[in-house]
Amino acid sequence: MSENTVCLVGNVNVGKSTIFHELADKGQQEVVCPGTSVSYNLSSVKGDTSILIDPPGINSLLASSEDEQVSRNLIITKKVDKIIQVLDAHNMIRSISLALQFSEFGIPTVFVLNKEDMAQIRGITVDSEKLSVLFGVKVVRTVAREKQGISTLRDSLEYTAVPKRLLQFPTDIENAIQKMAQLLKDKVHSPRGEALLMLADKSFFSTVSESKLDSETLEKCEAIRAELQAQRRKPINLALSELFMFHATRLAKDFQQKKPVLTAPFMTAIGRAASQLPFGVPMAIMAFFFMYLFVGKLGAEYLVGFIEGRIFEGFIVPEVSRIVGLTGLTWLVDL
Repeated sequence: MSENTVCLVGNVNVGKSTIFHELADKGQQEVVCPGTSVSYNLSSVKGDTSILIDPPGINSLLASSEDEQVSRNLIITKKVDKIIQVLDAHNMIRSISLALQFSEFGIPTVFVLNKEDMAQIRGITVDSEKLSVLFGVKVVRTVAREKQGISTLRDSLEYTAVPKRLLQFPTDIENAIQKMAQLLKDKVHSPRGEALLMLADKSFFSTVSESKLDSETLEKCEAIRAELQAQRRKPINLALSELFMFHATRLAKDFQQKKPVLTAPFMTAIGRAASQLPFGVPMAIMAFFFMYLFVGKLGAEYLVGFIEGRIFEGFIVPEVSRIVGLTGLTWLVDL
């Protein structure tokens, strides 16, 4: 891939592909990764020469599923220049966990805060300014399915920044990362990030070996990993996953608030559905139909007869006539 390769990353079902189709030019391609059944989308950015790739969603770089491993390896081996990380506004903890992992790679990034409409339904609000200050990157608010914020995002690709590393690892893990990163220096795209992955996932050694690392370097890296694992009860990947989630939960408290939901979820869901064209038009037709039944049938045929016959002729008119007759003003009765 060329310079200026931009990669969309984010958790599964975060709305990433919707954003890709809005940013991408017309010449979109689906590329199958060699040796797998997993594919990713490829295009140029609309109005730009940058290449845009959209791999499958990923919940963790410490991945186990084939889709996630392919996504992770694609990001690492293709030397991505910029990252657009799509954050799920109504599930920020898992998004921040992934952001903490990507921050170890030192790749210029812009955050996209998506699905804020769904977050509001759950009473969740995200302070994008605090989030931006915390990580040191620009945050763009979007509702991708309604095309809100897309043009701002496109402009923001000029202002990506390397996110701050906010997680402090335990001393033994940090020392192992630094030792391994020193061995990988000048040999891989992101020595620290790839050292972290090699510690977490032994299978990643085969991916890194494709970068033509010499066997001596690989053996030393394997020895560092084995030494660290011997010092710990839990598998390294599990310990790292728990560490990322713990810190993500702690950090989310700084910029996220959750208030009790006052509106009925069912009525809110009806309101959201009515605002979408595929559902809104049929719902409007049904509303007019029920109005016709109420006004045309129930109103004209039943209510008018009931009010005229039972209420006016059966009660109001006789009573008014009787009262007027007692006054002696008989001419009023004729009215």
